[in-house]
Amino acid sequence: MKGKYKFLGILFFVLFVLTSILTFFKLVSLNNFLKNLNIEDSLKFSDDIIFLCFFLIFIFGILIFYFSIKDKKLKLEEIVEKDSFVLEEEKKILEKEEIDYESIVDEILENLKEEKNYIHFIEKLFHNLAKSYKIVQAVFFTKNKESQEFENKVNYAFYSEEGVKNFKIGEGINGQVAKTKKILNIENIPKNYITILSGMGKSSPNNLIIVPIVKENETIGIMEIAAFTKFDKNIEIVLNLISKKIATFL
Repeated sequence: MKGKYKFLGILFFVLFVLTSILTFFKLVSLNNFLKNLNIEDSLKFSDDIIFLCFFLIFIFGILIFYFSIKDKKLKLEEIVEKDSFVLEEEKKILEKEEIDYESIVDEILENLKEEKNYIHFIEKLFHNLAKSYKIVQAVFFTKNKESQEFENKVNYAFYSEEGVKNFKIGEGINGQVAKTKKILNIENIPKNYITILSGMGKSSPNNLIIVPIVKENETIGIMEIAAFTKFDKNIEIVLNLISKKIATFL
């Protein structure tokens, strides 16, 4: 495309130069006709001059139009190429930023693959999560099939004289999570509000995430984790994948 524009530019330039030279010689030869001009020759000569002048103006206008279009075309191509480059770079960045959640989960569970006892598995899991996501407290519940209550089985950095109260599906915030089977991520909980809301004693972390353990469309466990930092969407995805691993133990 650029080669085509270059050829047309050269062609128009040559025509412009030839027309200019021809007009120049016509004007110079005017002196040779002025002495012996009759009316007919004068009119003919004038017509030639007028024609050449208009033709020259026409060619000059074409050149201006052509170079104007060419400049806009080149600028447009430059913008398109730049946008294409930016889009390609953004695509590469997104590909680099794409998170392999399965690998993250495998890394967290690396030292738990041989663990057969689910209690020990959860205890080690909480320790690993504390290293990875700086959790400060965690509580784990399993559902008693006979009483239909969720009972506290594992605690991490949690100490309370009263202990953790059992609950049934629909009771309290944990019961609601068991009912909906969906992760609940609570941010900016007021100081000491967790004590009332979740039974995590007198600690005051202001971020809480509650993860249901679902097996065959039934909630069979609840994992409750607290931290001073927010749990983002990436952590939610990781915990959801981990919950599926836990379900195989229960």
